[in-house]
Amino acid sequence: MSSKQSVQVNVLNRYYNIKVPQGATSLLESLAVKLDEQLNQLAKQAPQFGRDELLVLVALNALQREDQLLEQQKSEQQQLQQLVGILQQQINNRQPK
Repeated sequence: MSSKQSVQVNVLNRYYNIKVPQGATSLLESLAVKLDEQLNQLAKQAPQFGRDELLVLVALNALQREDQLLEQQKSEQQQLQQLVGILQQQINNRQPK
């Protein structure tokens, strides 16, 4: 069982204590910095939004990027399968009968 440690991060001037597995501290801290930067940038662009709206917008943007990456990965896997099929045909055509 891996031990967890508590890490304090600052997002939009609010501190959060989050437990992470041993060795994941720096990753969490860097992600929190990126999140804080995105939230602050969005807050400047849309000052009418409160904290909750900003968090929802950033989460939705992240999910949209994830969806785009999954679609890209799916497309690349299909292309790879097509290439493998072509290579298999070429190998089969070169084998003596």
